Amino acid sequence: MPNLESFGERFKIAMKKSGYTQKELSTIWKINENSITRYIKGDRQPKIDLLEEICDTLKISVEWLVTGKENYTELNEEEQKLLTDFRNCSLEIQNVIRAAAA
Repeated sequence: MPNLESFGERFKIAMKKSGYTQKELSTIWKINENSITRYIKGDRQPKIDLLEEICDTLKISVEWLVTGKENYTELNEEEQKLLTDFRNCSLEIQNVIRAAAA
């Protein structure tokens, strides 16, 4: 995965992996599509209540979206790598893994 140093870059990659369009997400989050564009460009960031909803929808952590870091304190090294590898997979591959694990 590329080094995603900005909120906008992380937001964009999370959206892409989710498979949702900006229009679909604007409907889910009840915001204007222009707001999403501003988040991607880094012109603004969502308020905390929307940030939590965004992360729930995109299945990412608030910490990662805001800082680019993950809190792995409860995971061992192997689990951390597995989680990172999983998150770096496409949505299609993630769904295959989920189905296999079910």
